[in-house]
Amino acid sequence: SQLGLDITTFTKTASGLYQKDGPVGIGSIAADSGDTVSIDYTLYRTDGVVCDGSRIRGSTVTYVVGVSQLIPGFTEGLKGMRVGGKRRIVVPPALGYGVAGSPPCIQSNAILIFDLSMYGVRSG
Repeated sequence: SQLGLDITTFTKTASGLYQKDGPVGIGSIAADSGDTVSIDYTLYRTDGVVCDGSRIRGSTVTYVVGVSQLIPGFTEGLKGMRVGGKRRIVVPPALGYGVAGSPPCIQSNAILIFDLSMYGVRSG
């Protein structure tokens, strides 16, 4: 891939999500269901094309983990992150947009790559 992914350096979760932490962060709260998080993210295709991202729009985004309407892999990837943490997740189609995709950028059964940066976690 254009992103130089070495999947062998990632941790695979029970659901099939791959994740790799950069700096883990120093916050006292690890994000979990019901918590409100403030993040920046960039969504890439495996060929390196950027499809979406908060930085593209110029603002950090806020979600309630497990409540906001996000793809399952994104929600799972947020869990356990702390303020100051960075994580790359590789989302298989079953935890992403599946067969439907999200045209025009995300094809059917696409594998997605997200870079996440955590700026805030507030307990739900």
